[in-house]
Amino acid sequence: MTFLEKLDSLIRNKGLNKHSFAKECGIPYTTIDYWYRQNTDKVKLDTLRLISEFFGVSLNYWKEDESSFFNVQQEKFSTFGNNIRWYREAKGMSQEELALALGYKTKGSVNKIEQNVTKLPQPKIKLCAEILGVPVSRLFEDSESKEDPFEKFEEYLPYLAQADQTTLRNIRAILGMPLKTGGK
Repeated sequence: MTFLEKLDSLIRNKGLNKHSFAKECGIPYTTIDYWYRQNTDKVKLDTLRLISEFFGVSLNYWKEDESSFFNVQQEKFSTFGNNIRWYREAKGMSQEELALALGYKTKGSVNKIEQNVTKLPQPKIKLCAEILGVPVSRLFEDSESKEDPFEKFEEYLPYLAQADQTTLRNIRAILGMPLKTGGK
């Protein structure tokens, strides 16, 4: 099943159409219309997370039947910059926070490193790993060898106690946990 087939199914099962889905999910209708007009599966990871959260499915749902799908403007974790982004987001840090911790004045420096436009200077690699709470080697690993930082969930409990609702929803989506729809 392709991304669009899965999306169609979820939209229908929820009794929505593309317009109502766009409005309720908060994704511009023009974006959704583009996917259908171009018959594309190129979806930004942040957008895919939002859709997953909306429908209460994990990110793995989108790739289960079709390994070629994860064209989700793939953060290919085989590159240093993308690994930095992945671990930064897993820790809940903004680009600006990481930039300041590394001694940069603006988040633009971290953005360029994450986009693999510029390289992090050698002396700052160890500092970056320390800030992100991972061994230096993790910053260079590809996606198949990288351990999921949420595998040791107990280590993150202190952070969860301070997390806002959006962060908790994102964590639940990343972990493939059902999303709470009401109450507690």
